[in-house]
Amino acid sequence: MSLDLRAAAADYLAERRARGYLLEGHDSLIARFLDGLGTRAVTTIRVADAVAFARADPAIHGLHLT
Repeated sequence: MSLDLRAAAADYLAERRARGYLLEGHDSLIARFLDGLGTRAVTTIRVADAVAFARADPAIHGLHLT
């Protein structure tokens, strides 16, 4: 997976946390998502990829994502 996507994800989480969001566990969640994209050599995130990941990963169910 592109280091640019990983860096962008880290920047996004840092910015959200600076605004007061706790986002506990989100680092590993995003890392798993990006790992999954990487195994398929996907370089662009599509909505379909995110939806498929959310449906397939039981750890996401019940997670407060705001």
